[in-house]
Amino acid sequence: MVAGLIEGVGIDQPLDRSRGALKLKRDNLQAPLDGDFSARHLFVLKHLHAHINALKLELAELDAYVLDAMKLYEWAHRLLQTIPGIDRIASALILIEISDDMTRFGCADGLAAWAAPGPSHVVMK
Repeated sequence: MVAGLIEGVGIDQPLDRSRGALKLKRDNLQAPLDGDFSARHLFVLKHLHAHINALKLELAELDAYVLDAMKLYEWAHRLLQTIPGIDRIASALILIEISDDMTRFGCADGLAAWAAPGPSHVVMK
């Protein structure tokens, strides 16, 4: 939708590009698009859009680097992904943080204590 605004295709075409749940919210999406869209707005929108795209590219590069590093820990990386809510990236980040050597924590309680400090770790002001 943002690309459509930048390309100057008018309001209806970007709204027609909405997908998923946004299709049901056409009126809510159209309200902010009604009105003046000045050259100044376009200038800022182009820069913001370019910046977002650059950040997406950078994030994709970082994800690829991290996932490539998981080849050494493939068994643990796959095992962590069997936990509901843990995807490839979350699994990799967990391994980066704690490694695949659980002996340093002594037991499951040791890992839990390290990962989630309890009330004794709260600093009172």
